[in-house]
Amino acid sequence: MEKTNLTKAESQQNTADGLKMVEWVEQYENGVYITLTSSPSGEKGVKRVRF
Repeated sequence: MEKTNLTKAESQQNTADGLKMVEWVEQYENGVYITLTSSPSGEKGVKRVRF
């Protein structure tokens, strides 16, 4: 499986403690979109996978 890393959108959200959480969507292959998050402390995570 080839990862295309096509960034579709990026947004920032305030967390409960007032810090900014960055969120973006990447397309890994046709029809597969993954929403990723990154916190100010450097933690990264997967929020959602869409087909």
